[in-house]
Amino acid sequence: MKTHFRCAAIVLILASVVLVYFNKIEALLASSIALQIFSLTELETDWKQRFTLSDWREVFSTRYPTSMIGTLCGFGGIVLLLAYLAISAWS
Repeated sequence: MKTHFRCAAIVLILASVVLVYFNKIEALLASSIALQIFSLTELETDWKQRFTLSDWREVFSTRYPTSMIGTLCGFGGIVLLLAYLAISAWS
C-alpha cells in the first residue's frame, strides 16, 4: 500500500511539472496533494490493522511516529495549498 501511495505521489509530481510548463496554477494543488500523500507513507503505523466505527476516536487521537521528511512534506503541502487558495481567490 505504501508503494502505491508513493507511485501516486510521483505521478502527481510529474503532472505538476507538466502544469508548470504550461503556466497553470493547478500545479500548486497537484504538488500539495502529492506532498500530503507522500507524508502519509512516512507514518510508522500498521496499515493492515482494521478499525470499527467506534475506534475512530482512538485512531485520530493516537500520535503516530513519523520521520522528519514526512513532517516537512506535510507542512510543505499545507503551505502549497494555502498558496493555491490565495492565488485563486485573487484571480
